[in-house]
Amino acid sequence: MLDTLFVYGTLMRTTDGAMHPLLLGRAEFLGSASIAGKLYLVHDYPGAIIIEGDQPRIHGEVYRLFDAEKLLPMLDEYEECAPNFPSPHEYQRLRRPIARFDGQNLKAWVYQYNLATQQLKQICSGDYRNHLSNPS
Repeated sequence: MLDTLFVYGTLMRTTDGAMHPLLLGRAEFLGSASIAGKLYLVHDYPGAIIIEGDQPRIHGEVYRLFDAEKLLPMLDEYEECAPNFPSPHEYQRLRRPIARFDGQNLKAWVYQYNLATQQLKQICSGDYRNHLSNPS
């Protein structure tokens, strides 16, 4: 099973997200990374739409999961895409290529927003941390 995870919102360590502690002790922070896509403000959290190509970019963090088979179902519950949630799920977990800021490319799990975005505000910087400090 793929053991890397790309996060771009409330799971990041730098956003003081309530769910980041779920990763503590269960994953190793590997560094900053990005993925091709567009970032939207869903409510008070972001949703990513992954796109083909290289631009625009969503900025986040990448983690190596110590026990992906146990941790991913917990994260699926948080992201409301576990089998017990009604369809359509708000997010879906996908394997996608990401770029680490050290130049290394790898595949990682990422939670993509799975609903319509027409009524959502785009976070043009692609950086949820930047949006939190400059919400205009």
